[in-house]
Formats: sequence, structure tokens, C-alpha cells
Amino acid sequence: MTDLSDDGRFNAGYGETNRWHTILAVSAGEAGIKRVRVRSLPPPGDWRVVVANGKGIRHDGTLWSWGENAIHGLVGNNDDQFVDKPIPIMTQYSDWAFLSSGENHVTAIRANGDLYVWGFTQEGVLGLGDIGKDPVRIPTKLGTGWVFITAGCYHNLALKRNGTMWGWGRNWGGQLGTRTNSDTPVRVGTP
Repeated sequence: MTDLSDDGRFNAGYGETNRWHTILAVSAGEAGIKRVRVRSLPPPGDWRVVVANGKGIRHDGTLWSWGENAIHGLVGNNDDQFVDKPIPIMTQYSDWAFLSSGENHVTAIRANGDLYVWGFTQEGVLGLGDIGKDPVRIPTKLGTGWVFITAGCYHNLALKRNGTMWGWGRNWGGQLGTRTNSDTPVRVGTP
């Protein structure tokens, strides 16, 4: 569940509507994005975050993946075989904090602000520049200083620690705040 409060803070949490548990408050003020852990109550079960195309972060901070892998490399294990149950990926890290996925790509942020992307490469959706048409089959670092990302079908919008908003990918609906597509992150909302 998510909520945007009257004071401009974004609250993310879980639970029934009468038992709201705020995990994170993000506010955008003059000094930039401030992320403050308000209250952390682990939800029941093994998973902290999951996304619809078969990716998840467990409570121990590890990143797990499963599902389609042949066409777009969505599992992120440098293979092209279908994976029918969750497997750990990027096991050298256990501090994964955020996860989002588009139609054929995945984005994940570590607690230190490192952003990783993998999957479909066309339309600039990964933000890695013009890298051809082969899928990126392992999570690849895009940059650091990120605190939030939301993945669209063929584009992404993300916030940096300094409060700036960035976007990349297909821009058919003007969602990047520019008039063109971008295969690398571009600042959105620059006056």
C-alpha cells in the first residue's frame, strides 16, 4: 500500500487499512529528498518486497528471481532457461532495498543507493546507452545516489538522494518530461 499525505510525504507500508504500518517516509523539500525510517514492523512471511514479474527481496536483504528468461533475460542469472521457483541472484549483496519492474525489464536499488538494471534493452529502457538489441542478462549497475524508482512499460522515473528526478526510455506519452526518448538518464523538471 502507498499513501501521499497532506504534508507531501510518501508513505509505503503493508497491512489492512485499519492497521497501517509505515515503513518509510520520503519527503521532497527545498533541501532535496529526505528518507527517514519511521517504523519498521516485518510483515508475516519471508518476503519484504515482490513485483509481478517474479522478483523479490527477502527479509534478510537478498534478491531473488524466477520466471521467463529466454527472450529478455528477466531472471538476471546470465542464462536463458525458464526458472520455476525463486533463486537468489547477485548473492554478493544482502542489502537490497527497493525493486520495480516494467513489462520486460527490472530495476533494483541497494541500501547504499546503487541502482541495477537488467532485461530488455530496446527503447533505452535500461538507461545504459545504445547497447544494441541483446538483453542484459545480469543486473548491471547504472549509477549511485538513487532512493526510489518506478518502472513503466518501456521507461523509468527515479529520484536521486539530492531531490532531483530523472527519467529514461521510451517517451511516447511525454512521461519523461522531454520531447524525445532517452537511452540514458535525463533530468526531469529542469526549469
